[in-house]
Formats: sequence, structure tokens, C-alpha cells
Amino acid sequence: MNKDYLIVFTPLEKSKYINKRFLVSMNQLKKYIGSNNAYKAFVKAENLKTNKLTLKYRTHGKIEIYLK
Repeated sequence: MNKDYLIVFTPLEKSKYINKRFLVSMNQLKKYIGSNNAYKAFVKAENLKTNKLTLKYRTHGKIEIYLK
């Protein structure tokens, strides 16, 4: 399926980043949470039934995926 997503990343370490929450693309997601976690997030987003999905990672932060 071809879906459009809006991905909001909230990092745990707010001192490393300028903003507390910011938008990221699916391609840049692996830079923030790692390639394995980004792949799992992509698979979960493809199977999304509602319009919002929240994924929490202990070491990286929180990702909110919205369906456009």
C-alpha cells in the first residue's frame, strides 16, 4: 500500500537537539533510532488501522506516526 505519513520524534536527550519535538522523514528515522528499530516502525506503520500510532523506545525517545 502507498500511504503518506507524518512522523514526529520526541528525543529523550533534549540537550542534544534544538527542538523538543520535530518532524522526521521515514528515510531519516534510522539516524535517530537505528536501522533495525526504523524497519520495525515502518512495518507497524504499514499495518496501521487507526490514524495514529505511538512507539516508545527507552533509549531513544518517542515516535508518533500519523496517517495523512
